[in-house]
Amino acid sequence: MIELPGIDDVDASDSCNTTDSARLNQLIEYVTANPSHAILTDLLAADHMAGARDPLWERCVFDHCAVMLFPANTATLHRQLIAAGLQVGATVPSVVVQQRVCARYELDPDAYRIHILQAYRRAPNPGRDQRIEIFFPSTSSRNSLVIPMRSQRARDDEQRHNRETHFAFVVRDLDLTTYLTMRHHLAQVADMIPDGGGFNPHDRNHGAGCSTFYFAGPGSVGAHPWPRRLELVCGGRQDSALLAHRTEG
Repeated sequence: MIELPGIDDVDASDSCNTTDSARLNQLIEYVTANPSHAILTDLLAADHMAGARDPLWERCVFDHCAVMLFPANTATLHRQLIAAGLQVGATVPSVVVQQRVCARYELDPDAYRIHILQAYRRAPNPGRDQRIEIFFPSTSSRNSLVIPMRSQRARDDEQRHNRETHFAFVVRDLDLTTYLTMRHHLAQVADMIPDGGGFNPHDRNHGAGCSTFYFAGPGSVGAHPWPRRLELVCGGRQDSALLAHRTEG
């Protein structure tokens, strides 16, 4: 039997929902108010933005933002997203974030599963629709005494630090040479280094699976409570680039 991790009392659950709703709404407001170029400026922490105007960065297109939420159940999550003006899309298993979260909080990956729900905000103008990835956990009854304590620690830490919040850009025609150039550029211009990545065969937004490359740097995204985490995305399995990314990270 699968059930989403909850809190022992109703008041704590309500507080969790309120906190998550505020986090979600703040993220929606930010991506709604800022064009792709402005988001990249904040991520690179480069006011002059000279590095993001070269042809290399012109190949990057803003794809989505992401946040990890902790709903009491899926019905609550759907209501939360609808209340925020989002349309609920498909849910697929997480691979990369699943590994990161379980390793960080010493959670059994067979008992603590992370899912990705694709949510959408339709814009009045064509081509301006926004996609938001919602990561959320579920637990099995296995290790029933250990999982709730550690999952609560994961929830409290994520709500405080937003470690899995990130902004993703699709890179057109990414290959190993392009990846290495971008990695060097991010280190030199933005003080950002590899911060995990991998291949998710379940993600079909960009073809048959998706390769992801996370980068992180010190500080926050502008004056907002999100760490500087950039995700570079490309369709298909980019084994050479992924190997280089993991080796460097």
